[in-house]
Amino acid sequence: MPTALERLSHDGTLLILSAAILIYIVARTALDVISGGRGITAGQLAIANAFPVLTVACVAAWNRQADLALAIVLGSTVAALTLVLGLTLTGEALGDDDIAPSSRAWQFLLPTTLMLMLVGFGGRLTLTHAAMLLAMGVLVSGIWREGERTVPTIAPDATEEEPRRVDTTRWLRGILAVLLGVLAGWLAMRGGLDIAASRRGLSPGVVGVTVISAMLALPATGYATLMARTGRTGMALASQVGTAMLLLTLVLPATIAVWYARGAIVVRDTSTTTTAPTPTLKFMSAELSLETAKPLPFSIGLWRIEAVLLVALALPVIPVALGRWKPTRAEGAVLIVGYVLYLGLITAMGTRWH
Repeated sequence: MPTALERLSHDGTLLILSAAILIYIVARTALDVISGGRGITAGQLAIANAFPVLTVACVAAWNRQADLALAIVLGSTVAALTLVLGLTLTGEALGDDDIAPSSRAWQFLLPTTLMLMLVGFGGRLTLTHAAMLLAMGVLVSGIWREGERTVPTIAPDATEEEPRRVDTTRWLRGILAVLLGVLAGWLAMRGGLDIAASRRGLSPGVVGVTVISAMLALPATGYATLMARTGRTGMALASQVGTAMLLLTLVLPATIAVWYARGAIVVRDTSTTTTAPTPTLKFMSAELSLETAKPLPFSIGLWRIEAVLLVALALPVIPVALGRWKPTRAEGAVLIVGYVLYLGLITAMGTRWH
């Protein structure tokens, strides 16, 4: 009889739990490195939220798991705009002065999602698409940074009178965050594939949306709900919109680039066999070939649900950014229920994912 630990290891549950712990550590470390320990802005929080998704998605793309990589990016974007925002709003509704100055950049979420939906008709994502999304991200980041120039940070560790100290360990912590992020990506990928394999008819893409993306949203959920309880609901809202923008305009292009890079590397077996009883000598060589670099497949299952849903979620962001609508706790509850229904729909699709 297999033990409980062996059963957990077999279906990937233990790997997923290990990845969740590492992802939390990576998100906290990334936020500390980005902020320099002096204060946090919504943009910095968005980068910290997106960083674990970047490492996990790129690991999946490097290992040729196209559906899993895209499901992680798009599923995490949906989670940021539904689950995390919903929990934030149910904790504290937006006040009269809660709209962040960076809200001018929020309006670009709609054209970005529309671009992704139109690209999905081709069923693949190319380097041209990656460049288009990245260009949109550069434009948005410029507007966002301009809006945050006058925004005070929260939780500062030093006053203005104190001299700025040189943190000699900052780069080391940044490297550690990258290494732990890659390890978390490998654990999440292996766990997701094992779960899909142990449950007949469940594709890796479904696991990526329902399990891994929800897990990646946990650190962001903790930060957002904490800010809402301390009266910073507007900043929490800005951080989640910023996270969604980063995932679509930075993490997704990076995932496409990694897919192309891995496809361009051709590993050839150059083993030589000599006469018996001398054993076979195993050698492998790697070559670069642009002919083997193919576009990242964009499955119909992801396109017809995630792409359409992201457009629908981007629409109400515009009146919020313009200050014409302030979501309340009721809207937050609707977002949470909608996310649960979304997970149920994805799970029900099962084998009809492709």
